[in-house]
Amino acid sequence: MKKVKFEINGWSYNIQTDDRFAKYLTTAIKEDFADILPDSRKSLLLAYIKAKYELYEQNKEIEKILARVQ
Repeated sequence: MKKVKFEINGWSYNIQTDDRFAKYLTTAIKEDFADILPDSRKSLLLAYIKAKYELYEQNKEIEKILARVQ
């Protein structure tokens, strides 16, 4: 297990997860926030919504592919 730590508006947050996901998460946070950590909970929420939308779009594409295969 590895701990990923980041700060938002002076509040520290720690997420403990397995090593592979910790590496992925650290990279994703850096990419999503362009090396600037979120400065508010609102910016974190907006990033979460963006990530969920991207996942939603990926799932739609997977469904299309599966429908063609079946």
